[in-house]
Amino acid sequence: MFVGDAIIVCEIEGIVTFLRATTGIQPGIEYPILPAPEEDTPKPKLD
Repeated sequence: MFVGDAIIVCEIEGIVTFLRATTGIQPGIEYPILPAPEEDTPKPKLD
């Protein structure tokens, strides 16, 4: 589909259905609380 192309009713209904499915409350994400690094904490390998 390109700018200026005609959109048929079936395509419009599909777009509207998709947009309605993407609305709503987004799920929350709980991030873990990591311990503070210490002297013996391994360093990442950046090879």
